[in-house]
Amino acid sequence: MDIISASDRAHLRKFRRNYSGGYYVIGRLGDPLFQVARARTIWAAHTASAADQLGLTSTLVVGRSELPFRLETQGSETNADRILGDFYGIEGEVDLLVLNEIDRMQQEVPAAQDAAIRQLAQCARGQGFWHVRDPALARWCSRNGPAFLYEDHGEDYHDDARPGISEVLNSPACRVVVAITAEIAARLEASGVHEEKIMVRPSASSLRRGVFTDRKISMCRDYHLRDGHQRLIVYAGGLQQERGISHILQAAQRLPSYRFIIVGGHSVDRESWQSEHPYGVLPNVCWTGYLPLPDTFLLELSADLLLVTREKSERAKISSPLKLFEYLRTGTPIVSYTIEIAEEYGQQDLALVRYNSAEPDTLSSAIKTALDNYPVVRGGYDQNILAGERCSWEWRLMQIIREINSRDALA
Repeated sequence: MDIISASDRAHLRKFRRNYSGGYYVIGRLGDPLFQVARARTIWAAHTASAADQLGLTSTLVVGRSELPFRLETQGSETNADRILGDFYGIEGEVDLLVLNEIDRMQQEVPAAQDAAIRQLAQCARGQGFWHVRDPALARWCSRNGPAFLYEDHGEDYHDDARPGISEVLNSPACRVVVAITAEIAARLEASGVHEEKIMVRPSASSLRRGVFTDRKISMCRDYHLRDGHQRLIVYAGGLQQERGISHILQAAQRLPSYRFIIVGGHSVDRESWQSEHPYGVLPNVCWTGYLPLPDTFLLELSADLLLVTREKSERAKISSPLKLFEYLRTGTPIVSYTIEIAEEYGQQDLALVRYNSAEPDTLSSAIKTALDNYPVVRGGYDQNILAGERCSWEWRLMQIIREINSRDALA
């Protein structure tokens, strides 16, 4: 899918004229290049890759971290690109800038923050456009001039910074504030950020996740159903309490003839579910731990059904539908809790059934309804795949650049 139209190309030329010097993507100061089960590092890698795919000179800025090679050695850029591709499923030539003054253990240390920002400013020569999620970086940019945009994803450190950050985000240097849900946008506005500064844009999904033959998909499916289970149900994502893992385990207990595979999460969370939940060690539940992205994608393609679960809580209101977007690209039918911001992607036409996260018992019945309504289709359901193409990181960044150009024209 060619997401760049003639109008988009004009916007990109305008953006490059206005903001020469490169495009710098920084999640949080000290974030490592590779970190399992961390949505923020996924966001940073994919945003930097999207900028590269759109023709911008893109640099991914990371903290000091242990790498399997030295960045200074010959061939290190090739190694970095290869590992970025294997780990995050991205392509392209993303430059890397490692801030040796900070790592993830020092993210709350002001002296380490200041030293890292000085290193970044020196390397960037105070130029370019900075795409940031760290309040400390936003404050520095507002005082020192590099044009920037700030993203608020409702993480704890965002919540802590929000009461005092309105002056920073209302400054001329801040071109736009991106909130991933309407709820976060409302919180920003309530804290004093001007409404016209804010745009709502959820996270996205990669268009490049691997290509597998029908035979490979069939072999994967047969392997996971080898014990006689009738259907293959997959969840891939974090294992934190709010993720609705208890809903999945309860459904698995009610549907013993179905095989449930839970992919990802930290080992500590996985062990906690297995030891403390009454259904944590059911014979029809398999906990795989972390899997490389291509392996996860193959498993999703092989499944009868994919699950997007959440506990009913305030946290659900600030959750971007990233997992739903990832699942759409597979074409596999989905059971999901209701995600308000995802309604614009035409959920009514998708191979998808909703369940009521306030009533976990409804998940098992929703699973049976989805399996009855959406049998396995070779190549997946086209309506899901087409909807997923509207959820790419490139498309997301293009919408943000269009918004910046529009606001620059008004200014």
